[in-house]
Amino acid sequence: MTESDSNTTELASTDELLVAYLDGELDADRCHDVETKLARDDAFRRRLNDLEKAWDLLDELPTTVADEKFVRSTVEMVALEAQEEAATVRQQSAWPRRVGVAAIGAIILFAAFLGYRTVAQLASADDDALARDLPVIENLDLYRRLDAMEFLHQIHKEGLFEEESNDAS
Repeated sequence: MTESDSNTTELASTDELLVAYLDGELDADRCHDVETKLARDDAFRRRLNDLEKAWDLLDELPTTVADEKFVRSTVEMVALEAQEEAATVRQQSAWPRRVGVAAIGAIILFAAFLGYRTVAQLASADDDALARDLPVIENLDLYRRLDAMEFLHQIHKEGLFEEESNDAS
């Protein structure tokens, strides 16, 4: 920070303190501190006098009364600005909501796909077992009519279990 920046900052804080003193906004302790500094510091006292003069000049300025047209146009401009800001906020807040809805939709679609694939696989496994057992199922009525021994001879003739015994060896 340069020396001029430091002086500007100090002057601004001094002006703020003196304006608060002139407005009667300081508590008793701060008011006493300002009065003590005014009694000791000539530069501080001169700054207070400068501010008092500027303050008095403000009272001499002519006051203007805003006509109804000016008030209405100002209020309309403020209302329009507020409306545009509200639209911007709504638009900005709608974006995350849309992303959330899209993410939930994607999750639902994925879950539906996963469920479909699982059911299809389970059904396919059942169908594979039925296809493997088809020769037995086709001859089930025949097997029920034969007695047990004939049943076993018939199976042996048809060679249904030869594949399995070849696989086992």
